[in-house]
Amino acid sequence: MTAALGAYVMWGLLPIYLKFMGHLPVVLVAAHRMVWSLPAALALVLVMRRGPALLALISDRRRLPVFVLTAALIASNWSVYLWAVSVDRILEASLGYYLNPLINVAFGVVFLRERLSPMQALGLCLAGTGVMVLALGLGRPPWVALWLAGSFATYSLVRKHLAVDSAAGFALEVAFIAPFALVFLLAFVPSAEAFQFAAVDWALLIGQGVITAAPLILFNVAARRLRLSTIGMLQYLGPTLQFLIGLAYGEAFTWAHAATFALIWAGVLTFSGSAFLADRRARAVLANG
Repeated sequence: MTAALGAYVMWGLLPIYLKFMGHLPVVLVAAHRMVWSLPAALALVLVMRRGPALLALISDRRRLPVFVLTAALIASNWSVYLWAVSVDRILEASLGYYLNPLINVAFGVVFLRERLSPMQALGLCLAGTGVMVLALGLGRPPWVALWLAGSFATYSLVRKHLAVDSAAGFALEVAFIAPFALVFLLAFVPSAEAFQFAAVDWALLIGQGVITAAPLILFNVAARRLRLSTIGMLQYLGPTLQFLIGLAYGEAFTWAHAATFALIWAGVLTFSGSAFLADRRARAVLANG
């Protein structure tokens, strides 16, 4: 439980960390995150003793093109999130991560032919209604939330079919991303802008690799020891913290936001409550033989 709380709190507090780099161009922050995530990912592989799994993935040429796709998805997710924080759209970003588990379920229904209970279907309908309310209130679709939720749900769907070790897969993905980011910094950005920073800025830029890997380590520890229903409930801690941080930074919170988040939270509670009760019933049946 401590590991799970640590992971979700770190993910939830990420906007505060990024705000300390708000004076830097967001494209440079994103590129440095992609570069410094590679050594952090390799350290993650060593700590978790996943070296053989990583070597097996590298030698499997049939899967490499799929990892190029997942690398592109995660790079775009990171970039959009960094941009959203830099332009004071943390609330919309938090909405995306509330929606992400529900979109995962919708993808399961569409692509994997999974079935939903009536309560789970109601939860999805409430979330969908919330997105439409926000679109009407803003006069445009909430593109940030939809992209963050959709890109990560697509990433999760593809990774589910790959069925590979999470740490090794992540290391391979950032191994594809990091060279492009480094070439961008070396070839397309003047060195004075790309590499000449104050010591504090260097520490924050390099630290992005740590804040990328550390929650993953904690999450993997928690996932091996906690029930899926517990993980499912705790996953909303991250976007809740982001939501509160957005309010603390004074982002606009209109009637449309209030109605949308109320509907999303109702959908989340309906869906998660149904899943939790189903898990308890299944465990009771197993316990009774």
